[in-house]
Amino acid sequence: MIELLVGDDMLNLETIKKSVVVNYNYFIERVKDVTPPNELFIMNEDMMRSRIEDLTIEKASIFDKTIEDYQYNGLTNTIIVNKKYLERKDIFLENLYMDMALMVALYNPERKISGFGTEKFWALNKGIREMLALSLVNQGRSTEYFESDEYVYANIVSLMIDPLDLQLSYYKNDPEIFIEKMNPLLSQELDKFNKINMLANYNMKSRLSEKSNSKLAFIQSELFELFLSTNPTKEQVDTFLANTVSNSAVFKDSQKYKRLDALNFDSMYEDYMQTMETGKTY
Repeated sequence: MIELLVGDDMLNLETIKKSVVVNYNYFIERVKDVTPPNELFIMNEDMMRSRIEDLTIEKASIFDKTIEDYQYNGLTNTIIVNKKYLERKDIFLENLYMDMALMVALYNPERKISGFGTEKFWALNKGIREMLALSLVNQGRSTEYFESDEYVYANIVSLMIDPLDLQLSYYKNDPEIFIEKMNPLLSQELDKFNKINMLANYNMKSRLSEKSNSKLAFIQSELFELFLSTNPTKEQVDTFLANTVSNSAVFKDSQKYKRLDALNFDSMYEDYMQTMETGKTY
């Protein structure tokens, strides 16, 4: 377990930076257990460490409603934190600081992206980072509520291909790694995946608005239908459904997620099982 640095103020900007460095060091040590970093990442370890050590932390304006937790500016190597978010009683800070460490360390100054954070894959990129942070600290961002929409989206997409391909895409700053896996799998359904992906990106930006509801229910429903078109086994379908979320109460702003309560895959599931019995494709 990572030992968080403490001080008179856990949310002191200097303490936050030191905690991000601690999380980065833990991340690198864990990665070394599997593969030498210089073989895994585009950026070598010295360049990654340099970005972490030169990092600047700033507070967001109390009037800025666009930053949910934090925002990273790769050009200035600055993290802007939403102090109100950090002060939430349910937040597991180790997870948040690991998320920050991944964002900064894996920023590619030539491409000006962290992970495969191109505009086309903003939501998926965020979700993969959150999945990695959870796996590294063994606890999600909140101790009381579920992960974000983006985490759910990325987790479900990872069930359609090898999750390691998504991770490698993130580490290598290259979405083409997982796209090459998706292309033969989805065949004629790529347009549908692209539309779902665009909706996930829109949802990431819009759901922070007080007037906007989450689109997670529709995103999951569309992904399930798309997943069935790949002719998965019964075990794969069961695993897919086990990773969907259909309860609004698990989210902090439950009113934004009410459509989840009506989410029901039984009909599609039964239809698909019947097609498997007859040997037909879905």
